[in-house]
Amino acid sequence: MFRKVITVLLLAFVASSVFYLVYDELTRASGTAATTCSDGIAPESNLPRTLTVYYFWEAPRCDTCLKLEGYAEEALRNGFSEELKSGLVRWRPVNVGEPAGEHFVKDYELFTKALILSDVRHGKEAKWRNLDKIWDLVDDKGAYIKYVQGEVAMALKEMPGALKEVPDAFQEVPGALKAE
Repeated sequence: MFRKVITVLLLAFVASSVFYLVYDELTRASGTAATTCSDGIAPESNLPRTLTVYYFWEAPRCDTCLKLEGYAEEALRNGFSEELKSGLVRWRPVNVGEPAGEHFVKDYELFTKALILSDVRHGKEAKWRNLDKIWDLVDDKGAYIKYVQGEVAMALKEMPGALKEVPDAFQEVPGALKAE
């Protein structure tokens, strides 16, 4: 009798563990976890001008796609933590496979995963830029992070009171800071 009770309890534990793992994977694949704000990042801003950094993705996600997103977030957290906290810079991973994200494909002419800088003035996008060199730099984490930080720094430099000058450390990636 005791053995049967233990067996039933163990089977129930295994079944609930499997259910939880499947649920967790489905939640991640649908983007529920990735589209929420990360700790320390202001969810919205009432500043007159902000810079939104979007990472657009769609399931299924490969290792390279996860690197693209992870390196971009790391670049922002390490280079612009105060700007993230204040809401001046906003980090937004978006699943374009979800109905709420589908319009971005047309808006930004997306054909694959992308990192977009969006200059938002009084709640409306004024201009945007696709950081397309991320694909060339994904195998060099240091260069990737410097590229993203350099582009964000240049965008912030254009904003009144955001950055007075671009730090030299951000200017090392060839082609990263060239004007269009």
